[in-house]
Amino acid sequence: MDNRKPLDQQSHWNTLYTRLPGREHNAGSPSAFAQAFGAWLGVPPQDGRLLELGCGAGEDSYYFDNLGMQPVGLDFSRRALVKAQQTIDGRVWLVQQHLAQGLPFVDGAFSAAFAHLSLHYFDDEVSHFLFGEIHRVLRLKGVFALRVKSVENELFGRGVKIGLDCYQYRGHMRRFFRPEFLDDLIRQRPWHKVTGWKEAQSPGYLTAVLQKVE
Repeated sequence: MDNRKPLDQQSHWNTLYTRLPGREHNAGSPSAFAQAFGAWLGVPPQDGRLLELGCGAGEDSYYFDNLGMQPVGLDFSRRALVKAQQTIDGRVWLVQQHLAQGLPFVDGAFSAAFAHLSLHYFDDEVSHFLFGEIHRVLRLKGVFALRVKSVENELFGRGVKIGLDCYQYRGHMRRFFRPEFLDDLIRQRPWHKVTGWKEAQSPGYLTAVLQKVE
């Protein structure tokens, strides 16, 4: 195993959003995963507050706002949030925060949370902490939709190995997930797995909707 330290991902993403906002991030269009979650939700939850973890340029937050929800977009990249501000035109509350430092919200602040390919950057300890934080900020029966790359993804094994199932490729650090690891993450808190894990049409990804039951 190569023990080189991973590059600063905050600087990496700031550079990406500065140089390649349109081509790299499909500016202006919500992800298919956001649309699928929106369709699954149907009528917005009781209070409509949704936390997007890793909102990037804001396309999915903007989509959730158009559904009648009250999204809060969180990202650690300052440049991403600059792009997001242009996308959402002041309609969504944006917060700069590194997920590894916790979530700056009170207990039970949200009825839904959404993470599309934004949980890939952490070791086991931080991942367990983050899932605990997500559980904390959801209200009872709140739902959490997540999508991550799996060890069956075509990028798995490329680049420099920097940890268990974790590689740095062209400056981009990725943690590739196994269903057993996700099961271990949700076992630590009272979650009900509504859907998941493996995507039938995209075996390189794992997707789930979880519900806070206590």
